[in-house]
Amino acid sequence: MLAMRVPVKRAFFDDIIKTDPFNGVKTAVHKEKRRGILTPTEIKKLVETSISEPRTRLAVFLPLYCSMRMGEVRGLQWGDISDGIIHIRHNWQEKEGLKPCKCGSEGYVPMPRIVAELLNE
Repeated sequence: MLAMRVPVKRAFFDDIIKTDPFNGVKTAVHKEKRRGILTPTEIKKLVETSISEPRTRLAVFLPLYCSMRMGEVRGLQWGDISDGIIHIRHNWQEKEGLKPCKCGSEGYVPMPRIVAELLNE
C-alpha cells in the first residue's frame, strides 16, 4: 500500500484521476528496519583481530576502510583497481553471480595505505 499510495496521490493532485481511491484508507503501519552500524569499539576489535590470510583480512578491511558492501567486495576484480582508486562497478550475489552494481550506482573510492598493502600481499 505504501508503494501505491504515493503515485496514486500524485496522480490525484495532478488531476490525472478524479478521485483519490485511498481517501479514507488508513495508513499502513511501517516499521523501519534498523541497520546494524558498527561502534568504534567494534571497529577497533575487528582491526586488531589476528587474521593471517591476506584475502580474508582484505575482505574485512574493505568494508571498514572503504565503505564497500560485501557483494561489492566479493565482486571486486583486478581491473577495478588503478592508481590508488577502487572503481566499484561489480557486485557478486550467490544466486546471480557477477553483475553490475544496483541501479547503475558505480562509484570510486580512494584506497587507504593499509588496503593497498594487503592488495600487494
